[in-house]
Amino acid sequence: MRSGIRILLRIDSVTAIAYINKYGGCRSDVNLNVAREIWCWCEERNILLYSTYINTKDNYEADAASRLSTDSTDFTLDIQSYEKIVATFGQPQIDLFASWNRHCGGSFMEYTGMETSFTSNHVTSSCCNFGSGLSLSSEIRSILQASCSQSTWKQYESVYKSYQKFCVSLNQNPMLPNINLVLQYLNYLYKDGKGYVSINAARSALSTLLGSVDGTTIGSHPLVTRFLKGISRLRPPSCKYSITWDPQIVLDYISKLESNDMLSLRALSVKLVSLILLCTGQRVQTLANIKISEIQAESSVVFILVESRLKTSKPGKGLTIRLPRFDDVNICVVNCLQVYLQRTSAIRKSQHLFIQSVAPFEKASSQTISKWASEMLKLAGINTNMFTAHSYRHAATSKAAGLGVSLDSIYKAAGWTNRSNVFRKFYNRPLCNNLEFAQRVFDGKCTEGSDK
Repeated sequence: MRSGIRILLRIDSVTAIAYINKYGGCRSDVNLNVAREIWCWCEERNILLYSTYINTKDNYEADAASRLSTDSTDFTLDIQSYEKIVATFGQPQIDLFASWNRHCGGSFMEYTGMETSFTSNHVTSSCCNFGSGLSLSSEIRSILQASCSQSTWKQYESVYKSYQKFCVSLNQNPMLPNINLVLQYLNYLYKDGKGYVSINAARSALSTLLGSVDGTTIGSHPLVTRFLKGISRLRPPSCKYSITWDPQIVLDYISKLESNDMLSLRALSVKLVSLILLCTGQRVQTLANIKISEIQAESSVVFILVESRLKTSKPGKGLTIRLPRFDDVNICVVNCLQVYLQRTSAIRKSQHLFIQSVAPFEKASSQTISKWASEMLKLAGINTNMFTAHSYRHAATSKAAGLGVSLDSIYKAAGWTNRSNVFRKFYNRPLCNNLEFAQRVFDGKCTEGSDK
């Protein structure tokens, strides 16, 4: 048994969490004795134990296992015996009919009655061995896995679980690349009401995970590409926004707020997030990755050299953000930034620019920053049922284009390349208060038939 380690327990019972984290309690003798026994066991082995809450719906494996009686057929190989087998015959590619807590090796297939389920380990391992027929080492697999972000792997895992369930319903093997089966699955998604973007994402995931057929990947197979083309015509993808809001509405609201020194930390955070998003046209992800060490202040401008990898990052190229100083202190992003840094200098527990507005003042996640951005929209009177935090990018770049700012400047500020068509296709939208045509018509002093 290992000692000197830390163990995190994810529990869906707040009572159990309280008894573990507080080393017992006074409401139940039974729970107190169990907690004492656990901590005595940990103390003997120099083990630090900590528990956090997990929702029951996310804890379904442990929840179901706790209701099952012990299965005498569920066993695992002795670790020393397993190591001897590996030394003699090599590392196995997959552990068949194992359970999540009994498998040996990285990938395993779990047998649950009539169904088989694959873990994320299998998803990533399948991708790293695609089309090669080789059993690659764990070091090589880890490097290959780094070719995709964690969010991409989670999306792939979700697609593969859905595909696996579909295959099991047809009594088919989900591990074998089968064009007919893939087309049936994509058609199943289409009949389920999924749009082109979702179906195309599923195509991409299966193409990566299932390997190749007839010398070509699943996603590039002629039948699959023609099927997706048909989907795009029958159910064409639509843009999220056909219009966008006017940034002046938010700026007018911000200008009426109290001075930065008088605002609460949360209100100051909301204001700074909104000003940076409007000033740069960047994504929320960019703001979440800014570090204090990357901020360089000059007399009239602040430079932020973002070194973290972002969605649009290119190898060897960082992102430079420029924040100009404005005469109006109420809407000056530089002044707001300086006050924010001063306010948080003594309490921050992270070197990232944005921290939580309440203790323990750790790094603010992208989700938290998105909530702050949406909060400002709601306070300013923008319809948050229609516009999300990402709409700042649409509003800022569209307003700049409408005021005659060159496309080169817009592309550089927002992080697009000069050859990119993303702004033209998805971001350049008319402002929702652009009613010049109707106003000019109704403001005319003469209307048709007024001489009669």
